[in-house]
Amino acid sequence: MADHTPQRAAPKRLESWRKRYGLVSDILTPQRIGLVLLVAVLLVAGLLGGWQDALTGDEETLPTSTPSATATAAPFTLVVKKAFSGDELKPAAYPSEGVRYLFITVDVTNASDAPTFSSILSQAATVDVPGVAKGVDPRVVRVLDGQGARSFSPDVVVPVVLIWEQDAAQPAPTSVTLTMSGHTFRVSTMDSSKEWRDPEPAWTVTLPVEEVPAS
Repeated sequence: MADHTPQRAAPKRLESWRKRYGLVSDILTPQRIGLVLLVAVLLVAGLLGGWQDALTGDEETLPTSTPSATATAAPFTLVVKKAFSGDELKPAAYPSEGVRYLFITVDVTNASDAPTFSSILSQAATVDVPGVAKGVDPRVVRVLDGQGARSFSPDVVVPVVLIWEQDAAQPAPTSVTLTMSGHTFRVSTMDSSKEWRDPEPAWTVTLPVEEVPAS
């Protein structure tokens, strides 16, 4: 007579696993198990450097310019010239306790067909220098008279100085990388006004930083 014990053992083992799973079925649902596995895969990818490549991809592919070259960051055409560091540059910047200034000279041309506020240029320019506060836009000052620039007329070349404040407790930079962003002219979804919006990094330029020449 055939031995039926193996056939009975398999259902018993299956029933045992069902009971065990039943104890945690409200926690280990198939959906949650799948989610846990997905998180594990993503974590392994991150540890192997996969996410680092993705996160730094934009920085690695951002075009670079060179000092005194002409480059576009809408709505402006720009020629970034020199960078200086110092305690003052009268009448644009006066001595202030605990403050060192970073100056970058730029020839600015408004390439659009209407006057454009200088705040658009200010929002477009960023530097990564220890002691320079993140998210603080530089002042835009005209070289001609040392006064703040308010707007740029179309097709007029205006030499300006971009001015950042640096914590004087930090060492003066020997070089600086300036990132310029381009804007898009579009209608606001809030009030239907048209303006240059949505700055996106367009290119970078690295300059040596000199001391402000003695007056």
